[in-house]
Amino acid sequence: MKMNFKILVADDEYYARKALVMMLEKSELPISVNGDFEDGEEVIEFLQENEADFHTSVFPLITFN
Repeated sequence: MKMNFKILVADDEYYARKALVMMLEKSELPISVNGDFEDGEEVIEFLQENEADFHTSVFPLITFN
């Protein structure tokens, strides 16, 4: 049985985020990119109704008001 890991990519830099998504999708790794997000709030909203095995980010996912 082949495992397929669900990955989220979060980065506020649009081109960096899209490049990482493209590299992951073209890789032969057993993964699927389930979403890419510009900020932590979007990630939290997504995770309230969806699952992910792993996420990448370059900024804190906590928003301080």
